[in-house]
Amino acid sequence: ATEIRKTLLDGEVTSTTGRGGQAAKEHYRLNSPLAAIAVLGTEYTVKVSNDETWVTVHSGEISIAKLGGSCQRFS
Repeated sequence: ATEIRKTLLDGEVTSTTGRGGQAAKEHYRLNSPLAAIAVLGTEYTVKVSNDETWVTVHSGEISIAKLGGSCQRFS
C-alpha cells in the first residue's frame, strides 16, 4: 500500500531510494513539468530549468515518460 510521489517544478534534486522505494517500485514517481520518472531502486539526479528536464542515473535504473507518452527505461 506504499506510494511515493514527488514533484520538482524548478531546480535540482539528488535522491537515493531506500526501503520505501524498494517496497513500492511500481508506485514511486517523480514528476517534472515535462516528464514522469519511475525509480526502480536507484540513485539519481533530476534537474528542471527553462522548460527542460535532465536526469542523471548514478546507479540502478529509471523509467521515464514524457507526460502523455509511453515509458522508456534508462540506466
